[in-house]
Amino acid sequence: MSLRDRFDTTLETIYAAALDPARWQDALSSIEELTGSAGAVLDFAPLRPGVQPRAYAGRFTREQCEEYATQYMALCRRIDFAIRHPEIPIQYDAMVLSEQEMDRDPVYDWLGKHGLRYYVGGQLGCTGDYHVSFSMQRTSAAGHAQREDIELAGVLCTHLRQAVTLADRIGTLTEQTSVQLAILENAPRAIVILRADGEVHFANRRARDLLAERDGLALQDRRLECMHPASRRRLEALAFAADSFGGWVGIERPSGRPSYAAFIARMRGSEPLPGGGAEQIVLIIHDPAAPAATPDAALEAVYGLTAAEARVARAIALGWTAQETAATLGVSPETVRSHLKGLFRKLHVNRQQDVVRIVLGLSAMWESHPNG
Repeated sequence: MSLRDRFDTTLETIYAAALDPARWQDALSSIEELTGSAGAVLDFAPLRPGVQPRAYAGRFTREQCEEYATQYMALCRRIDFAIRHPEIPIQYDAMVLSEQEMDRDPVYDWLGKHGLRYYVGGQLGCTGDYHVSFSMQRTSAAGHAQREDIELAGVLCTHLRQAVTLADRIGTLTEQTSVQLAILENAPRAIVILRADGEVHFANRRARDLLAERDGLALQDRRLECMHPASRRRLEALAFAADSFGGWVGIERPSGRPSYAAFIARMRGSEPLPGGGAEQIVLIIHDPAAPAATPDAALEAVYGLTAAEARVARAIALGWTAQETAATLGVSPETVRSHLKGLFRKLHVNRQQDVVRIVLGLSAMWESHPNG
């Protein structure tokens, strides 16, 4: 592919990212390949308190972007310089810091741990709650940006500025902080969303923890890896076969623990996440080996039960009699019956079967997270 063709492909990817925020990593990776940059990055620096910083990158992982955004962005002299000098469209290290200052700077120390030293980039303006800037990272061996690097950065920033403005106008820049994403991120089940080509588009907190264990499922080169051959064939048949609409599959685990139970849904013509594409595969993964949560906290928070009433409700759901409950909890049967009356009143029911239904429903919905 000629340089001109590579440049045109990069521009196409940049404007595609304006419509589909899942493509920003592709766009930045394309910039890296075009320019030879050691890392192309978009920084979203908050303009007011309470707004979470964000960063997109090509070669950097999601975790590295989060680490930089939450721990170092507020300290970054480059971003501070860009915000204070909107009249300077393209910037580089010599404008911001001396070599000696770079040696003492915590952000440059973090960059150095990732093999980086210099940069050239520009500001893309303000959108909503953010000041947006772009940078192309350089290694120590690459040295300071030269004139041709600065000129190329200027051309790319012109297109990136237009793409970011377009994304802001149509609302796709808010995708990562959307209500939908927040709900999925904090869901009690592990949720993984794949693109039609098999790449992982999204994995929530529970899924990231599960994949990090590499016990049957893992993330490998941005793709979901199923380690057991038979489980992998069944999963691929449900997820990617042209005539499949999804279903349940068991995924065996090398550790010998009970198999994961994964529900697969083929989402054709709908978008479970904004900008996710016309077709996605959603996996909801249940780990039967994970400890089940008691619903006491939910019963107390939702229905106003006392701690003692919540314990009695859970005992009833386990099938215990009043006498067994009293003996286990160390109270009298009369106390148990008194708590039961309070349960009926607060839950607006008059049968123990209804108490069981409510408790079991909450138990199915609430799961404990391994970290608390």
